Amino acid sequence: APWIDMFYLNHAEHPFMQTKGVKANDVTPMEKLLAGVSGATNCAFVNQPGQGEALCGGCTAIALFNQANQAPGFGGGFKSGLRGGTPITTFVRGIDLRSTVLLNVLTIPRLQKQFPNESHTENQPTWVKPVKPNESVPASSIGFVRGLFWQPAHIELCDPIGIGKCSCCGQESNLRYTGFLKEKFTFTVNGL
Repeated sequence: APWIDMFYLNHAEHPFMQTKGVKANDVTPMEKLLAGVSGATNCAFVNQPGQGEALCGGCTAIALFNQANQAPGFGGGFKSGLRGGTPITTFVRGIDLRSTVLLNVLTIPRLQKQFPNESHTENQPTWVKPVKPNESVPASSIGFVRGLFWQPAHIELCDPIGIGKCSCCGQESNLRYTGFLKEKFTFTVNGL
């Protein structure tokens, strides 16, 4: 269970995919974490306005992960994920959902076979051991877990609001998030 504490959005020391102590002048609305939902005057053709108004913890965690791994950066001064600005994820398709999920699970023996030098890399997620400003990070030093959960942005969720319906999934939730703080910082990953 050493990993269980690493996935809490409100963890006191290292909240999931966030950097504690972000300094920002303005609160950014949650819809900015939902790539493609906002920003255009014609967005109502596909996505209804207000989808990012108040997100439950599950939708917030998915949005943080998606923003870090599948979406372009926030713009000037913000970096995209390790896979670039618009990566494509490919899955092996099975005959049903269960077999599809099982075909796409990476087992520990296969991981050790594919990455024999994994023990020599930094493998703590960036929200546990943050990238330092102006740091030069060799790509070969990034371990599997650190790379899988790489968060190139300094983001910190604002305090959640109370009970209500999640504007994204529609489920009732005890806590909902309406905004986050973000700050620019620079670093370099060498060897990608």
